[in-house]
Amino acid sequence: MATASEHTAPAEEGDPAEEGDRGRQRSSRWPEWMGVGEKSWPAEPGREVRRAKTLWDWLQLLIVPAILVGVTAAWSYTQTRNDNKREDRRIAADRAVAEEARQDATLQAYLDQMSGLMLHEGLGQAKEASAVREVAKIVTLTTLRRLDGERRGAIVRFLSEARFLDVTDPKIDLDGADLRSADLRNAFLEQTEFEGADLRGASLSGADLTGAYLSDANLSDANLSDATLSGAYFDSADLRGAIFDNAYLGGKVIPAITSEQQDRVVPGASLGGADLKGVDLENAKLKGAEPFDLSRYIRGLSPEQQKAFLDSQRQWLDSLSREALYEFNLLPPKLARLRKEAAGSS
Repeated sequence: MATASEHTAPAEEGDPAEEGDRGRQRSSRWPEWMGVGEKSWPAEPGREVRRAKTLWDWLQLLIVPAILVGVTAAWSYTQTRNDNKREDRRIAADRAVAEEARQDATLQAYLDQMSGLMLHEGLGQAKEASAVREVAKIVTLTTLRRLDGERRGAIVRFLSEARFLDVTDPKIDLDGADLRSADLRNAFLEQTEFEGADLRGASLSGADLTGAYLSDANLSDANLSDATLSGAYFDSADLRGAIFDNAYLGGKVIPAITSEQQDRVVPGASLGGADLKGVDLENAKLKGAEPFDLSRYIRGLSPEQQKAFLDSQRQWLDSLSREALYEFNLLPPKLARLRKEAAGSS
């Protein structure tokens, strides 16, 4: 007799159509699960139907906390950044106050030390190459390097008023002194010794430098507008980029010249309204090593100003050697021609 297993028919493979329907049913559940499709439930009387949670339902639960976390993080970052900025400003302000206090203390210590050298060591009567002079020079040069422009100016004013920088007998040698950006506006510095000093970017506007000795000084980018420079010496000085607008160098102040004339006279420097009579600019560095072109300067003047300049400076021009006149681009034939032209225009 045949067993049940023998009569059991082998399992038939599924119908492809039915498999496709089942696949479509499974794929149709994704929109429902995500909450982006439509679904309806038959409602029986007295029965509550509660649908399952979808992805969108869960996202709704998470959005508000996520927003709160993001806002809190942004607020915390902004507050931290603002706190850091305030702290940086506070630190910078504290450092500035501390630096001001340090510089004030340095300046006061210098004045006290110099007063001691004057009262107890006879600095005012010290002879050249004396020990007290060397000490005063070292103390001065060292202190200047530690100060800003305003306090450097204060030291120069102090030394000038004490007559320690007089050209006839300078008690303190400022050769190599760091006077960059020194504030010397409207200072009285008549016959002051600045030979070899570093005055780059110094403010000397309105200062009285009558007879001052500025040989070999570095005055590049210095402001000497409205300064009185009558009889001042600038031989071998670096005047590149210096401003001489309306400066008075002896005689009548000449009206402002054009920028084209200015660049021909002193390339790179500003000479608007400057009067160059009475100043020694021989060998001065005017944008490189270009010599001072006095011929072009004179030709840049009006006929009346040319005659006035040549007449007032006749003795000085006649005293110059041929080599000196060559440096000024004003050899004797050219000078004679300029004088002839000026005389003919009167």
